[in-house]
Amino acid sequence: MLFASQEYLSGFDVLWDQTLAEGNPDWTSDEIRRLVEHYDRLNRAARRAPAREAVVVPKNNALTFGLARMFQMQADPIRGDVQMQIFDTRAAAEAWLDEPRASEPSGTAR
Repeated sequence: MLFASQEYLSGFDVLWDQTLAEGNPDWTSDEIRRLVEHYDRLNRAARRAPAREAVVVPKNNALTFGLARMFQMQADPIRGDVQMQIFDTRAAAEAWLDEPRASEPSGTAR
């Protein structure tokens, strides 16, 4: 897992690109809840610093987008200083990740 890797540095922004995922996931709400619990354990273990996570889902796939939003909403209370947004294009996700954070001056390199 990414957060468990010794190469991962807390505070790095992450882009999860799921646009090439085939088919429709058949996750249940219980499986989403378990995934959120696992995400919470990983975040706590990594002691994550403020960061952003952009999730890109296949364009025109309402089911995958809905499941990603369900995950986002359930993970919201446990995410702390990690912001998450769902996008339907990689370009939009990258643009959001490149935006300066409120706590850093414009043009600050990350």
